[in-house]
Formats: sequence, C-alpha cells, structure tokens
Amino acid sequence: MNSLNKQQGMATILLVLLIGLTVMVITSTVARTLLSNKEANVAAHAQTNVQLMGWSGVSALRTYLMNAYKEKKVTELSLLEGKTISLLNDVTTGRLISAKIIKVTGCTGATIKIDNVEGTPCVISAEISSSSAESRAATSIQAVYDLKAGQASIKDSKPSLNYGGNTFLSGTTLSAENPGTEAVLNVDGGHASIQAGFKTNNISELTINVKKRDGKGGDVIIDCSFTKCGNTKININAEGYVHIIHPGDFGSIKALEWVKLQTGVKADSIEALGNVHLALNSSAGLIKTNGKVTLSEGSFSGDIKTNGDVIIYTNVKVGSIETLGAVTASILSNINGDVKSGKSINLSSSTITGSAYAYEYVDLDTNSKVFGSIYAKNKSKTGIGIYNAAVRLSTSWVGGNVYADGHLRLLDSLIGEDVKGSVTLTGEVKSLFTNTIKGRIKEKQNLASIPELNFTVNSPFNPTEFRSQFTSDIGKNMKFVTRIDVTKYKPYANYIFTRTYGVARIYLNQLKNESTGEIYVHKIDTDGRWKQFVKASENISDGDATLLNEEGFYLGKYTRNGKHYVGAICKEIQEPQALSNSALILKDHYSGYCKSEIIGYLPRVSMDFIGLNGSERSIFGFPNDYDFTLPETFYIRSTKVSSMDNAAFAPGIMYFHGNVIISGDANINGDSMTTTFTNTFLAEGDIDAIAFSPRIYSPYNVTRESNPSTICSRDLTSVNGNKFTSGPPATQPTTISQKFLTPINLCKDANTFRYDMNKDANGEITLWDIDGVTVKKLDLGLVALMSNRIVRIGACARIYGDVLARSTVEGSAACGITNNKNSIVGSISSQGRAPYIDGIEQVNTFGAGTNLVIPDSKYTNSKDSVVTKPGIAVTDADLQWAKYQ
Repeated sequence: MNSLNKQQGMATILLVLLIGLTVMVITSTVARTLLSNKEANVAAHAQTNVQLMGWSGVSALRTYLMNAYKEKKVTELSLLEGKTISLLNDVTTGRLISAKIIKVTGCTGATIKIDNVEGTPCVISAEISSSSAESRAATSIQAVYDLKAGQASIKDSKPSLNYGGNTFLSGTTLSAENPGTEAVLNVDGGHASIQAGFKTNNISELTINVKKRDGKGGDVIIDCSFTKCGNTKININAEGYVHIIHPGDFGSIKALEWVKLQTGVKADSIEALGNVHLALNSSAGLIKTNGKVTLSEGSFSGDIKTNGDVIIYTNVKVGSIETLGAVTASILSNINGDVKSGKSINLSSSTITGSAYAYEYVDLDTNSKVFGSIYAKNKSKTGIGIYNAAVRLSTSWVGGNVYADGHLRLLDSLIGEDVKGSVTLTGEVKSLFTNTIKGRIKEKQNLASIPELNFTVNSPFNPTEFRSQFTSDIGKNMKFVTRIDVTKYKPYANYIFTRTYGVARIYLNQLKNESTGEIYVHKIDTDGRWKQFVKASENISDGDATLLNEEGFYLGKYTRNGKHYVGAICKEIQEPQALSNSALILKDHYSGYCKSEIIGYLPRVSMDFIGLNGSERSIFGFPNDYDFTLPETFYIRSTKVSSMDNAAFAPGIMYFHGNVIISGDANINGDSMTTTFTNTFLAEGDIDAIAFSPRIYSPYNVTRESNPSTICSRDLTSVNGNKFTSGPPATQPTTISQKFLTPINLCKDANTFRYDMNKDANGEITLWDIDGVTVKKLDLGLVALMSNRIVRIGACARIYGDVLARSTVEGSAACGITNNKNSIVGSISSQGRAPYIDGIEQVNTFGAGTNLVIPDSKYTNSKDSVVTKPGIAVTDADLQWAKYQ
C-alpha cells in the first residue's frame, strides 16, 4: 500500500486535475497524434495518458461525492455500494472513466467520539477505471475516501398531492402503499381545511404547503377532533394564517400571517410574521415571530423570540423570552430563563428563574419571584406608580440584585425579604421597610457608575431582514405548480369521441391492427382539421400516413350466432332502411350495421344485445355500455360483470369532447370488485366516476394484478369470459383479428410497456407550456382520470392511477352495504382553474370515508416534490489513500 506521504507528488497532479476532465481530453489528443505518426514511444505515452485520466477520475469522484450528497442524507450513501458511477463517457473518442463503489462503511449519521473529537464515521472505497480506445490502453486505481458529515439543509424528494383552490378534507384517510412514507400536500391559491375524522395510515410525516394566488388563500385550518390527525407528524408552511384546534402532533409551523393553537395542540416550533396564540394546554418548542405572542390556560413553550409583546397567563410555562415589546406574566405562570424586554416587564403571581432586563420598568405583584437580578433602564422616565419607579415590588421577591435608573418602590414587607441581593439606583428606595433588602443599598448613583445598565435589548432579529428571509424560506416550499390541459394530450389518445358524432363514430390513434399490421393515426391535416389517417406499418412516419377520411371509423352493429350486437369498429355501415308498418325501434335495428370488415371492438364481443322488442335491459334501465346524450355527455358503462383479463372496454387511452359518466356493473351492493376498466379517461368536460362503484386501472397500473399483455396483446373476449384464441369470432361481417387493437404508444411489444410517452429521444422528461407555465409532461399510461373541468369520485369507486382536474376534484365514499371500500390509489392534482362554474364556487372536497392512497413511485407521475429540512449530510471529503490495481 502506498502511504499518503509517498503520494505528495501525485497530490500536486490532483490539484491541477481539479480544473476538470477537459484537460485529459486534450492530453489524449497527444496520444492520438503519436499513433498517427507511429512513433516508437506511443505505448508509453498512451499508458501515461490513461493513468492521468485515472487520477483525474480519483479527483472527480471526490468532487462527485461532495456535490451529490451535500443536500442529501448521509445515510443514502449506503445505496451506492456495488453501483458504478460514470465520470466520463466520450462516445466520439472512446474515452471512459468510471468508478465502482466497492464498500460503504459507516455513513449512518450517528455521531461518536474519536480521540475525544465528535465525528460521523463515513468511509467509501472505490475502484476507478479509465480507458481510451484511441490510446488502446487502460488502468485501474483503488481509492479510499474519508467523508466528513455534519448539519446541513437536506433536500428530500417526497410524493405529493397538489390541489388548486380551496381544499376540504373531512373524515378522510390519507394512506401510503409504502410504510413510513413522508408525503407532501400542496394547495395553490386556496385554504386547506382538514376537519373531524381525518387520519393517516403508513404516513410518518406530512408537510402541508399552502400558497396564495392573486392575493387569495394561503390559510390552514385544522380540527381533527378525536382522531388527532392520525398521530402523524405534520409540518405546515402557509402564506396565510394557521389555526389548529384539538390535539395533534405537529412539527414545524411557519406562517406569513398569524398562528393559533388551542386544545392540546403540540408543535415543535412556530415561526410567523404575525401574532402567535397558544391556548388550552397547547405547546411549542420554539416561538419566533414579528408579532405578539399570547399563551394561556396551561400552555407551554420553549424560548420565545419576538418583536412584539408577550402575554402569558393562567399556569403557563415558557423558556427564555427575548422581545422588543412588553412582557406580561400572570396567574401561576413560570418563565424558565432570562427575560429581555425592549419595553416593560409585568409579573403577577408568576416566576422568572433567570434575570429580568427591561428598557423601561419592571413591576412584580402578588407573590411574583425573579430568582436572578433585575435590570431596568427606565429610558422614558415614565416609570410606574406615583413615584414613576423603575422597579416596583408588591408581596414579591428578587433572588439577585436590583439595578435601575430611577426609584425602587417597595409596597409592603409581608415576605420579609423583598430583595436578597444588593440594590443600586440612580434614584431612591421608596419604602417604609428598607430592612427587607438583605444586601447593600446604593442610592442616587451616577448612571455612568452603574455599568450593569449598559445592557442592550436588541431585536432578536432584524424585522426587515427577518421578513425578507422568512418570506424567502417559505417561498422555497411553494415552488410547486399544477397546470392541466386535457387538449394538450389529445394527440396521444387512442380512442377519440367528438360531440359531432357522439358514439356513432370514433377516431383511432396510435393503434395497431395485429392482423394487418396497419397503424391508425388521428392528426391535423394540412388544412388545419383533425382527420383519420392510416399507415401500413410502424416503419412509416406519422407525417407520411395516408388520409382515410375526415369522419373516423363507425361504431357499428353486427350479428353473431343469429343475435344482434353493437360496438364493432368498421369503415362502412349500411344506411337505414325504410320498413313499412314497423316500430321505430325495429327500424333502428336494421340500420347502422357494418358492411365492411370489422377491424376491432370498443366493448367486448357480444355486448349490448338488442332484442327486436327492445326488452333486453339491465335492472336499472341502462340499455347500452356506451351512450351519448345531447348536448355533451358520454356514458361509459359496464352493464355486465368484468374482470382484469376481461375488462369492459378495449385497452388504451380514451378521449372525449365533452362530459363523461363512468358507471360500474349495476348491482345492489355497490360492489366495485364486479367491474374493471383498464383505461385512461380524458375529458374536456366533467368526469363522474360514481355510479355503481367503477374500478378503474390506468394502463400501467394493471401490473398490480396482471401483466402488460393485458393491454398490449389482449385476446378478444365475450361477455362470459370466453377468449377467441384460435381465431377471430364468427361474425357478420367478418372480424379480421382475434386481438383488440394494440396501443403502440403504451406498448413496446406484446409483453412490455414503453414508459416513455412523456420523454424525449434522450430519455429525459419533456417540458412544455400550459397556460404560460413550463411544466413536466405526463405519461398517460399512469393516468386514470384527467378532466378539463371537475372530477367526481365516489360510491365505493376504486381508482388506480393519477387523477387530475383543471378545476377541482371531489371525492366521497357513500358506500352501500358492500364490504369493498373506496380508494383513490394515485397522485391527485387539480389546478383550481375557473373556481366559479355556472356561478357556483368549486372546492376540492373529500368527504367522510374517502381513502386517498399515495402509490408506490412506479405507479405515478408524481415523484419529485422537494422538501428542505435540517439533517446530516456530506460537508467534505478527503482522499485517505490510493494505489494502482
């Protein structure tokens, strides 16, 4: 092993190499030149080149560890063990530098003493490899790094729920699939109101961020009543006020306005620009505010730092107090520390265990005690009482000395010893009982001769700087933004319904016919109008697709085994025939039948049987699995039981120019387990997923219970679950494939999802503009519901996938006698656009029994809400030793 002393020369090289890997790129060019000249010393220079690259990698890894983990928990370093980090990958020249992390030792964040010095042991050993295709050489260096860790601001990514506008949760359960999840609830431009019955499950910590929009909202109101908000630690950042009623466990509370806690509320700390009020046995570890602080009725606080007045009464206990305002304590209250006031200090039946410093006077009344000394400047010389005294005692006691610029007034001597120490005054002792002062009395002193009165009571913080810094700190938690526009995602939908054609016609997009290989594309033509195109294979670009027509495909009728059904996708249908002496319903049965081959189906085969007398209906009167009523409402129903491998509709993304109502199988129990949809539903209007407990899986969420082939290679099935695996169903006209159309923007092959609908060619998430704001594009495979107005979910519905609304989201249970409870397992977001619709204010509302479940990150688009908080992170890194392998 080479000692560190023996590597001092190399340390000089490392210092130079800190300039960057670019230097090595230049160095390798020398080797390339030598190769071209074929000189005899090429090999030596080539090896030197990669060795220099290797030592550059040693330095680069040190820099990487410092920069990548200066805002991450030091414990996350353990995840690096066995991983390889790419430090340089120049494809053009073939220069590679990588570091494989061999071992991570310590890095637990625990502090121990080493040679009586506290430290956090953290050692990483790595193998740095460098190679150059041009130089035809390679080398490997083993290095050990000693990382230093300490207190730092930690940035942590947490799953988030994002709501725009007023948000109300009552009787709601917020859960997480992964135990110990730290979650974030963001509210933009509204009030966050969490009310009785709210509770949590698998949530270790919840951070609530509420910001104003156009000067409105930003407030947090919490009253969890008997549930104590689920005993989860809750942090709050509010651009408005915070009002919490009834017990709960709160961490950091920050508000740009006022904060009030009452009835047993506990908080680790409170920071505010406005007033802070704790009542009825509430507590806070630290209070820091620009406003007034009031504590009452058995409340407790740690240290108080404020620029306003402090009022405590009725059995209150606090730590030290530092304020520019006045301090008043009464009725058996206790201040455990010093009190520093920029004005006066008033005690009644209360105690200060430290000393009292006041720019004005100190008044002790009715069995009050100061165990330390009293310092009173009496700057305004107004004092207290008839003598304008700087200090006044009435049936009270001082354990130390009294220093005052003015008089000391003693009203009685019932205690027998008012001042245990000495008294030094520029004025006099105004009392008939000076024997109650145990120490010396110095009266009429020159102020300059009392250095003890040279103390200063500064602002605990500069008000202007505090406001600026505090506003900035809260602002860091308000970086979230939600912008939703369904119309932006229309080019990525597979089935598009328009108001013009209702459910008579449908546009197909990014769908492949497995029998012919044809790809159907819906896009804007050169005249600016949306039309139906087709291309022979995936090798042809969408721009070279052939125009089919302007109206899309028909959703026509067909026959099978002599019975009549609807839902076949075909290019042409028979025109209605005029039948004499026939009922209108009979005429309808002989119109709209496919006369060209059937390329696919919207619902399952043999759905929606139409009897000639029209008698075949569900017990609740719904005749069809899909329907359309003027002016703009589409109905998607599962009128028969459906399961994951026999879902009610073709797999893929459905887009509607209007409102959508999604209904489950009509059963008296409201049982969500009898219905399955495996789709993404996009609507330009409202989405209602309430009736008869629909169960909806976004396409990628089917892997919870099935596999990608459920979406990417689903056999046609009948309503009773029979699969057509040996060939297409025997229908009239002919069905050409035994498979549902395959959504190629969701599927890489029959058994593999793409997961790239929102990514560019380099695999990076695409950013685009919605309403003038740059936001991340969503992968629709992870979205269950997205509306440009309101999304409503209830009646025991189960949703697996993200739910997004341009206006608001409403959720409720309203379960019948079923045992299958409702839940939304996905990230929920609303923009809060158009808070008033038809004159009615829209509110994000989650009522009694609603279960919101934060999913595992692989099932949601929401993965990157960043929260900053104190923690142990990497502050420095030293190279302990290194050697060639």
